Amino acid sequence: MNEKTQMTSENPVNTTSIAEPAAKTISLPGPLKEIYRSTVFGLKWLLGQVLRTPVTITLIAVMWLLRALIGPDPENMWAALGMSMPFKIFDWHLFSSALSTGLHSGAILATIAALIFAVPAERLLGSVRFAITAFGLHVIGVPIVMVGVHLVDSSGLNFWGGALMKEFLLTPMGWILGTAALATSRMPLLWRRRVRLILGVLVAAMVLYSGNLSDVLAAVAVALGLLDGMVVRKEPLPLIGRHVSHREGRNLVAMLCFLVAFGPVIAGLNPLADGPFSVTTAFLWEPEVSLEYLQVVCTADAQSEACRNALINSQFSGVGAAIANLMPLIVQAVICWGLARGRHVAWWLAIVAQLVTMGVAMSQLYLTLQRNATVSGESLDLHIWVLLGCFICLPWIVCLLTLITTRHYFRVPIRLESISWFALWFVIAQAFSAAVWILVGLSVKSSFRPTATVGLLLQDLPGIWLPPVFATMLDHALVAQTPLTLTLSAWVTNLLWLPIAVALYFMLMSVPDPSAERDRDRARELLRRGSGDHLSWMTVWPDNRYWFASDDRGYVAYRVRNGIAVTVGEPVASHKPFHDSALVGEDTQRLVAQLADEFEKFASGQGWDVAWYSVREEFSRNRALHRGYYRVRVAEESVLSTDAIEFKGKKFQNIRTARNRAKKEGIRTEWLSWADTSPELQDRIIALSEEWVADKSLPEMGFTLGGIEELQDPDTMLLLAVDEENQVHGVTSWLPVYEHGQIVGYTLDFMRRNTAGFRPVIEYLLAEAAVKAAELGLQWVSLSGAPLARTQAPSKEAPSTDTAKPAEHQLAASNPEADNTPMLTEEIPSVLRPELLDQGLEKLGELMEPLYGFRSLAASKYKFHPQHHDWFLCYNDELALPKIGIAISGCYLPDFSPRDAVKAVKMLATSEK
Repeated sequence: MNEKTQMTSENPVNTTSIAEPAAKTISLPGPLKEIYRSTVFGLKWLLGQVLRTPVTITLIAVMWLLRALIGPDPENMWAALGMSMPFKIFDWHLFSSALSTGLHSGAILATIAALIFAVPAERLLGSVRFAITAFGLHVIGVPIVMVGVHLVDSSGLNFWGGALMKEFLLTPMGWILGTAALATSRMPLLWRRRVRLILGVLVAAMVLYSGNLSDVLAAVAVALGLLDGMVVRKEPLPLIGRHVSHREGRNLVAMLCFLVAFGPVIAGLNPLADGPFSVTTAFLWEPEVSLEYLQVVCTADAQSEACRNALINSQFSGVGAAIANLMPLIVQAVICWGLARGRHVAWWLAIVAQLVTMGVAMSQLYLTLQRNATVSGESLDLHIWVLLGCFICLPWIVCLLTLITTRHYFRVPIRLESISWFALWFVIAQAFSAAVWILVGLSVKSSFRPTATVGLLLQDLPGIWLPPVFATMLDHALVAQTPLTLTLSAWVTNLLWLPIAVALYFMLMSVPDPSAERDRDRARELLRRGSGDHLSWMTVWPDNRYWFASDDRGYVAYRVRNGIAVTVGEPVASHKPFHDSALVGEDTQRLVAQLADEFEKFASGQGWDVAWYSVREEFSRNRALHRGYYRVRVAEESVLSTDAIEFKGKKFQNIRTARNRAKKEGIRTEWLSWADTSPELQDRIIALSEEWVADKSLPEMGFTLGGIEELQDPDTMLLLAVDEENQVHGVTSWLPVYEHGQIVGYTLDFMRRNTAGFRPVIEYLLAEAAVKAAELGLQWVSLSGAPLARTQAPSKEAPSTDTAKPAEHQLAASNPEADNTPMLTEEIPSVLRPELLDQGLEKLGELMEPLYGFRSLAASKYKFHPQHHDWFLCYNDELALPKIGIAISGCYLPDFSPRDAVKAVKMLATSEK
């Protein structure tokens, strides 16, 4: 049961014909290829957007023109264009304060921000609406900020509010970020969620770490922009109460952790930072100390406070020190990359990173308060230390809580071998950096005060290994006296942490379980030269276990939950080709039965019960007749023959209408693999999927229901409905079906549609898939199975049957040595399960309809008048049926939570009304 009706929103437009993949990319290894493709796509996209955004480009040009006319002196810029307190509502500076910046670095950052945020916003809103929005956000935001300054000043935060009272306001960041926030309500859910997270964390970091009037204005403008989407447009907040896929959940958590780590750097880029957390970032802008001053102060007293401060300041000077101070951010960026890949080790490292950062911040705060208390002759108030520490550590506390509550996203293990290699590399990097420090230090020992010795160099080594921002808490035995020794101190830190960052990256990006990967490759090879059922390609998806028969005669893919081995369809038989087609069929059936017997014996040895899940009629009959299994009908497959691709006659009128409309509206189809899909289309497919997941009452299902990860299988084909503007109106994925080493058909898996696009897009795509299959010489396409759905509901007058096994079952079970060759011509009872269970499944199908729409999905396929085939669940112990049901549910929804159960109950209650 491998499909889901997928729906989403994106702007429609139009095109038809099947387009083959065209563009080929440069051959690069692994992640580098994706980085290259994404970078090229991003640059092309940005260039195309810039050429169609005249308002943004004009405002950027005006910003730089004003700086050229007035001059680079910030004081002149602020006096000519900026606003200051006291605020006057009719001051013309209210308008000019949005046109430029006082600092050159601010102009560079504003330009980058405009290209990243304002350009897409103008494309979404339109140039006229964008200009009006930018003007309104600034004119409304500035008075709010000025009033807020008085509130902050009167609240007791004079260390911050007082500084704001003396500042000039001159920045375009308000309208840049504010228009982006307002435009998010018109974005697909995927990017709406991402951009709002980025904007929220970004402006929070700007206010808390930098704390200038421009930062406060940016925060107010973003809040006003979001207000439009969530209040005026009555749009629900997408970050709360709506499901996300595992893939996107990992991305959002990784984004949050990186932005929190990046916050101090953002503020550090502003030399005028004066926010509540600005102390945290002061290390990036400590004043440079001359070497002569350092020598004078530290020669007099190497243990004095003046020497210590001078030494600290000297450590922050130079390129090497700047890189060393960025090493914590670089390492956390690598960890965040691992979080995006779902690595469990990355989750633990992220937890440790938050705790270490908070520990360092608390320690620095303690030392600062202790020194201040000593100077004033008072004792340190621990309550103040704790309260201030919690306030300063608030961003990391939020990040830590988020990691804890989303830990189920990060379950991908890393093999012990990869961890061992990382540990070895860590030790080598330590040894190498220590050797450089000691050997070079001894060669210039007279450049230190006191003269360097092996003992003193080793004593200073822990402080040298740490980035300067952390090392400031430690005392130093040696004081550098020359530029060479100052440079040595900084670059030894980099010699340790750069290799560690690289090794960490390769560990987190390594194959999680090489043995599982080898098993999948082995299964894929056997399937390609053998025969499987219509679900057989799902056996090579991740998270499956494998049992392989001797001599590679075949295999069974399964998952173990609750002591039940739930199979992914029937066994896959791999055999040598036969020339006689009759012999081929007979041999395959016999081999499949043998594989099933051997797997059941293996599972019994492991203490598992076997549940043959989603198997066909022939296989279920064999298990029932010859091994005494019960069977329960769990889905109905729809198979469309390619013989009827002309779609003639009245019964295919809806299909012909969909194809004709697509042609008129300029919708075309593209048949290609994920690797051949452009980054632009990939992003839009992901957006469609995320929209569908968010609209569901339950989390995204897995097991035999593919998602974005499964689309990336190189053998899986995508059929897209795309218009002339490259908007994706619908997407389906098709899994190959092998018989005797040949592809004989395709099975539908992934299905999404754009609810704001071409309405009959699903009918159009399914019809075009049949046409494509005919072109490829295939006999059929499977529209897959609809769970808990059927063409006709079971009759309440159906004859009742006893729950005991039929006589044929008992006979077969009593003679396990009997010939197990399937006798498909033998008559067996037409009903092999109790009427009560049959009616129970019918009722379950009715209950599940509001949650997933399986029956509506099945009904949509009836327009093609396909052949219907039942899929069954086979089991040998009726008392184990409840446990089997729980196991299958666990395969589909491994992360089902009490909160999800509450939402499902609410949805069902609403549907009953």
